[in-house]
Amino acid sequence: MESLKQFGVMPLFDPEEGTTVIEPPGGAGYWVGECSAIFDPEGGMFYIYYRTRKPISEGRGELCSVARSADGVNFETVWCSTKKHFNSESIESASLLKSLEGKFRLYVSYVNQSSRKWDIALLEGDSPWGLRSGTAAGCVERGGR
Repeated sequence: MESLKQFGVMPLFDPEEGTTVIEPPGGAGYWVGECSAIFDPEGGMFYIYYRTRKPISEGRGELCSVARSADGVNFETVWCSTKKHFNSESIESASLLKSLEGKFRLYVSYVNQSSRKWDIALLEGDSPWGLRSGTAAGCVERGGR
């Protein structure tokens, strides 16, 4: 089976030479990260998943987003969802991919308010901006039901 992900040896990361592509919205305690990045050769676009986190006193992982770029540096946010759409107190890591069938899938880790355990939701769409926020269906539950 073919894979749309490509692997190779990456050079060591030097933060002094890095480029910030998404700025955090506030000062100390705010950050943007937990990135998942793909290149869609069919559309010629780079896509990244990122989450915006606030200081823990203000709500932790509040917002998750997908952005696109033609050059891999200048990104435009095309989709986002809040922790409220997941009925969660925090959104954490995620993985964005394009399936062999051409669908974009986003697997998002979040705190399930009912079980108080981490779950993974699957959101799917024909495009990253077509991911259906608020209709996340749990696909993996940690600790059983």
